[in-house]
Amino acid sequence: MNARTAGGLPLAGYIYMTLAALGFSFKSIWIKMAYRYGVEPITLLLMRMQLSAGFFVLALLWLRQREKRQIRLTPGAHGSSGAHSVNAGTLAVELVEPFSFFEKKVWLRPELRAVTIRRAITLVLMGVLGIGGATYFSLESIHRLEASLATLIVFIYPAITVGILAISQRRIDMGQLLALGIAFTGLILILRVDRLDVFTGVINPVGVMFGLASATCFAMYNVIGERVLRTLHPIRTAGYTVLSFTILISLVFGFREYPEQTEVWLLALALASISGFFPFILFMYGIRRIGAGPGTIINMSGPAFNSVWAYLLLQETRDWVQLTGIVLILFGIMSLKLKLPQLALRMYGWRHAFFGGLRRWSEPEVGMSRPYSGMFRSLSSGARVKHRL
Repeated sequence: MNARTAGGLPLAGYIYMTLAALGFSFKSIWIKMAYRYGVEPITLLLMRMQLSAGFFVLALLWLRQREKRQIRLTPGAHGSSGAHSVNAGTLAVELVEPFSFFEKKVWLRPELRAVTIRRAITLVLMGVLGIGGATYFSLESIHRLEASLATLIVFIYPAITVGILAISQRRIDMGQLLALGIAFTGLILILRVDRLDVFTGVINPVGVMFGLASATCFAMYNVIGERVLRTLHPIRTAGYTVLSFTILISLVFGFREYPEQTEVWLLALALASISGFFPFILFMYGIRRIGAGPGTIINMSGPAFNSVWAYLLLQETRDWVQLTGIVLILFGIMSLKLKLPQLALRMYGWRHAFFGGLRRWSEPEVGMSRPYSGMFRSLSSGARVKHRL
């Protein structure tokens, strides 16, 4: 069972990832609004993670109760025989997802629902080293570099993800590489890297290393998460990883004075829910359905959405270069769904067949008895090219 088939229709995976990127794109908007009240970055991060932990605990309890209820309602789940009894070692568990009309039931073996010691260690490492490492290194990179350059370096993580998957699977997906190149070009235009003082100034190499470390941590989190999601529910995966990271930062930075303004807590609640719990759950469901490679590329639409919100909500100006970058990112994601490289190869095969057939038909040695034989042979070769795709 792979990531493309484990979760059902791939279309739902694209929708989940797009909605996740949409939710994450509001994060910097809430943060900028909270900074106006003088809250410190670490304090705001603690408030966000601790509030989101409550959502994840409730989600885990809801999932456990729903599975118990489904076990009681499923005939044959306790070993009884009957026409509706399930196969040995198999249990019907109804998993209600966001947009559950895409999928009503998922069949999982009971042993795959449990969090074993080995899986628990993996989830803790994903939370501490994956989410925690990516967050810490990203903050250090932004502290030492200009925000746009640090963001650009961190968003190399889709390329690292695709590269790791290509090495592990020994297969390069040209469609993903094309979509990645188009989307990354759009990201460069949105961030206006041409305005950076990279030629007359000196780039802090430590900041660059922190940015690359953040991208690597998040890429490894996505690759490992794709494998974990084959045998574990997305809510359970997301819940344990986020709770592990929350416990870590609470132990390290938790003894602080929290702000008393109601507005700051409302913004932190928005960070924890709209830009935290809900998009993170959708992100896990998206990886489970379409895989980490396409999922991380679609997540690059986040800066495009963020640029729009900054223009509408914060009155930040946008020029035609940045608008072009937004269009390129969206086009890169569309090319991922439409599989443009495969379509181009098919068009090339049929074009080669058509013009090759015309050339053979016009040659004198072909003869008049079978004037279309060359075209038919070439068309058949073009069909074979299409069949291989």
